[in-house]
Amino acid sequence: QPRSHVDCPALHGQCQSLPCTYPLVFVGPDPFHCGPYPQFGCCA
Repeated sequence: QPRSHVDCPALHGQCQSLPCTYPLVFVGPDPFHCGPYPQFGCCA
């Protein structure tokens, strides 16, 4: 999965499409979205 090093720095989140895999939970998309891909979110 692609990682976001810009949009999820404080959360150290993983950039991936929904749904997030357990035990990660979706904490986006705004403002923690993955670059230009709104279908991708920040999972942490």
